[in-house]
Order: sequence, then structure tokens, then C-alpha cells
Amino acid sequence: MSEAFGLELVDALRALLCERVGYELPPEFHAFVARQANGLCEHLRLAPTKLVEQLQREAVSSSLWSQFISRMTIGESYFFRNPAHMKILRQLLLPELLSASLRRPVYIWSAGCARGEEPYTLAILLHELEPRVAERPIRIIGTDIDVDAIETARRCSYGEWAFRQTPFFVQRKYFVRQEKRLILRAAVAAMVDFYHHHIATDHDLPVFPPDGFDLILCRNVLMYLRQDYRHKAGRAFARRLRDSGALLTGEVERIDGADELFSRGLFEGTVIYRRADATARHALLEPTPSESLRLATASLARKSGEAERSPRPVPQEPPLLEQSPELDAELPETGFAELQSLMAARQIERARSVCESMLQKEPLNASAHTMLALIHVELEETDAATQALRRAIYCDPDHLASYYVWWLLSIRDKASQGERIQWARRHMARLVALLADEERIEPLARVTAGDVRYLLQRRWDSFP
Repeated sequence: MSEAFGLELVDALRALLCERVGYELPPEFHAFVARQANGLCEHLRLAPTKLVEQLQREAVSSSLWSQFISRMTIGESYFFRNPAHMKILRQLLLPELLSASLRRPVYIWSAGCARGEEPYTLAILLHELEPRVAERPIRIIGTDIDVDAIETARRCSYGEWAFRQTPFFVQRKYFVRQEKRLILRAAVAAMVDFYHHHIATDHDLPVFPPDGFDLILCRNVLMYLRQDYRHKAGRAFARRLRDSGALLTGEVERIDGADELFSRGLFEGTVIYRRADATARHALLEPTPSESLRLATASLARKSGEAERSPRPVPQEPPLLEQSPELDAELPETGFAELQSLMAARQIERARSVCESMLQKEPLNASAHTMLALIHVELEETDAATQALRRAIYCDPDHLASYYVWWLLSIRDKASQGERIQWARRHMARLVALLADEERIEPLARVTAGDVRYLLQRRWDSFP
């Protein structure tokens, strides 16, 4: 095919995706859309203009649209994603569901489950909490708009990259290695069923429980939906949630119209949604003021010179079941303090050696890659620093320090493309949104969330 996907055709595809399924890819995904569309055209032997024309004519339920959606959705996920969420699941939400399962069936919904890493993580956590959980009436439903991802999930086969935040004992205990793949054990996989479903259109599935789900997870999905579709998804979750159920979303995601649909509770800083009309009360999750009111109150307190008072801690009962000591154990000392000391003493080569040794032991450690990028910056190796930051973000797409260093490095480099600077800036704003000003940005020694907010308020082209 001699024709290529120019800006006009890519924008037409983005507009179709947004209009028909509410999936909104920002302009910086231009290259991604063009690459994926070219692959689809080659597979179907279609010219780019013909692909756009056929998508405009055909229904979303068609085979062409199914293939198009599979190529355009961001299906990046991995096991045990987000340590804060894993903690709240282990210590609060899943123990409660195990207790409830002694009296009645329990249902969990992983909405936007991609290739199945999230629902299978839930099944593993339940097995860790209760080794005989297979005897309990607990079902996990995984749904996604991408039919190819659903088929991949049903195969239970994953490459090593899907385990970049998974404890090694979990890999040994729950997976069987076949060449370069890890296959989930059948006893765990049997707890999960997968179905094709769009969270915003929310058509009924026979497996959806009439009394609602006890727990719904929809993480890192809503950010890709346009506003009215996020509102539709919120209404669907409120309708599908049991009276005593809980909804967990991505840390920086918002549900449009949430104040009407849900009350919020906090557990160690993580927001959990409950139905606004729920009659069941939760001992540890009393509704809190809306986030906007809390931030406005904090802002007024700071302006008046008064220190913001810390909320009174809620008394916490011990977990209903014993937790896995390996899963709850503190992470070992990372050695970043040593790296920071070496860099402060200008022992850069020694710092490089220490950092490279860390990466040999933990090649998927995003913080170590970020520290290596800083070392490259000190040595004026800009290209190497950029590559290290790319690896860091690939290891952890939510690693704030990586975007922060990338942003500052791009500002210093006058030849940097403005859209890449703004790309890093958007991710910084996304990730810092829910952090308190005094929280440190690991592994950086003296950078806090407040520092990042201050820099985000300045014009990026005002730096020397």
C-alpha cells in the first residue's frame, strides 16, 4: 500500500473511536494510532481511506470494529498492580468477602480486565487468605471491550513482563513454567470467568448477580473514556453494586456525577466508593466530605496561616483472617540512600556501579532506572538518560519520579519537542493530584509533591 496514515486520517479514526465507543485517545497517541491502523490495513489488505470508510459504514458489533477496537485499546496491565490497592484488598476488602461467603454467594467484577491479570490477582490473593477458598461460593467476573484480550485471558499464559511487581514466591506457587511462559494453575483460574462487555453501554450478562456485586474494580480504564461515557459507567457501577458493596477505581481517576451516585470512604488514603443510597454501614469506611470540599478547606486553612489538622484516625479492627507474611512483609532496603550519598559526594562512577548492580538484581525496578538516568545526566549523557527513563516508565507507567526527571531534562534540552514536554507534564499532574504536599517522591532525595505542584504552575519555557 502506497497510501499512509496522515494526520487527517488518524484524527478521523480517533473521532470514530470516541464517537462510537466513547474511547478517547489524546493527540499524543497519533503515532500509536497510525502504527496500529497500518497493521490492521496490512492484515485486511485495505487502503487507509478504505478502512476509515468501512468503519464509518459498519456497526460497532461488526467483525471489523472488533478488530479495530482490539488494536486501539490500551491493554497494558500486570499482576499485583498498585501496592496500595493490593494492601487494601488483602487487609480489608477480601477478608470481609471471605467472611460473607460463609453465609451467601459472593461476586466480584473486574471491569476492563484486559488480559486477565487483575482478576487472576484477586483469585491469588483469595487463595493466600484462605487456602480452601475453592470450596467457597465466590465468583470473579472479568469483562473487557477487547475480545482478543478476553481470549488471551482465558488461555492463562503470560510472559515474564506481566510479573514485574509480583513476588517471586507467588510465581513459584501459582504458576507453572512452560518454556518462556508462565501458566496459571487450574485451581486458581477456575475462580474466574471472562466475558465481552462495555462498561458504559452496560448490557446485561446472565452471570451478573441480581443482588449486585460485592466488589467492583475498574482501574485505569475511566481515564480513556470521554466525559459522558464516564458518567454512564458511574451509573452502571452504582446500579450493579450490592447495598454493602465497594467500588475501587484508579488512584487518579474520577467518576463524573460521583457525588450523586456514591459516598466515599478512606482507608489509609485510598478512596473507596459505596452506593449513595446504601443502608449498610462500614465500620472502617465512614463517608468523608467530597474531595473538592476537603481541598478547598485545606487551601483556606493554609491561606489563613493555620496548620491543616490531620484527620482523627479511625480505629481499625484486626483482619478477619491471617495475612500472608510474605505478601505483607516490608520491602528490603533499596540502597537509594547510598546512591544519593555517592552522588552528593560527586562519586558518580561509584554511584553508576552501585546502580547497575541493583538493576542486575532487579531489572524491572523503575526507581533504579530513574536513578541511573540521573547519573547519566551528571555525566552529560543525555541520550542514555532518556533511554533509562524510557525503561523506568515501561517498568512502571505510574512512576512519578520518572516523568518528573524526564520533564526537567526536556526543558533543559532546547531541542526537545514541546508535545513530549507536555506529555510528561500531564502525567505528572495526573499522578501528583492525590498526594499530600509533604509526601516525598521516591527515589528522589528532597523532592516532595508540593515541589512538583509548584513547578507545574510555572511556565515550562521560563526556565533558564
